[in-house]
Amino acid sequence: MKIELMPLVGAKIEGAGEINFKQTIQEVKSILGESTKDEGRKLFYDQFEFRIDFDKKGKLEFIEMIYGPNCERAEVVIYDIDPFKLPAQELVDLLTVRGGNEVDDSEAPYSYAFPQISVGIWRDLTEETMLASIEELRKTGEYEQAKDNYDEDLEKSKFFGTIGIGVKKYYE
Repeated sequence: MKIELMPLVGAKIEGAGEINFKQTIQEVKSILGESTKDEGRKLFYDQFEFRIDFDKKGKLEFIEMIYGPNCERAEVVIYDIDPFKLPAQELVDLLTVRGGNEVDDSEAPYSYAFPQISVGIWRDLTEETMLASIEELRKTGEYEQAKDNYDEDLEKSKFFGTIGIGVKKYYE
């Protein structure tokens, strides 16, 4: 199913409807149904491959796609592109332009936030760190033992693993 992330607005979920920031938990549940996991103000929806957070007043404030770049059920789009198919630096560049060139890169290259559009991206591996790890493993002879796993992690490291959108000022 297609999930369109709409910064500062919410998300359109094919086959379910649209959820918007500031909707209540009950309003969101009436659109999406019961969550897979409920942690009070955090709801996880495995069928949509995202989690959503509510503020202290019970209003929707954050939506995060959590299974990139290997989403199995959801086709995610933001600004008409799939953020999990766009190489990491290209995604940073796109969101920087869309965010008025304002970027919080204090946790770069693992995480970036774009305060003007309330978008954040995160990954646990970078291509550079994976290549360095693989080089070390080759020197010790350990690389060949788990080559497929390392190669899979290397491919995954080229992209971001999560993208989240929040209410205005979420990332400030």
